[in-house]
Amino acid sequence: MNSAVLLVSLAFTREFRRFTRKFCGFTREFRRFTREFGQFTREFRRFTREFGQFTREFAALLVSLGNLLVSSAALLVNSAALLVNSAVLLVNSAVLLVSSAALLVNLGSLLVNSAALLVSLMFLLEMLNVVKP
Repeated sequence: MNSAVLLVSLAFTREFRRFTRKFCGFTREFRRFTREFGQFTREFRRFTREFGQFTREFAALLVSLGNLLVSSAALLVNSAALLVNSAVLLVNSAVLLVSSAALLVNLGSLLVNSAALLVSLMFLLEMLNVVKP
């Protein structure tokens, strides 16, 4: 082999070694990047799981709050209906009281009319001389 070919061969070998060192450096950097990216991916998956759990819990809380709101509204409507029914009962009791008072007045009037009829009959019988005092 002549010296020119040997020099070219050595220069090529040196350049190839330099290239392989650089390539190995890039490969190490790429492996480090993929490890870091894998770690990031695992952390992101954990975050999305936790966020999904939080979202489900928040949705359940909103549903519970909605149910509580509906129950409260139903309780309010039932309370209003009870109040109306109580007012109707009070009015009916007042009407019954007035009707009872009117019945008592009518009974009193009947008693007075009966007494007057009895007195009239006594006078009539006395006039006819049927009853001797």
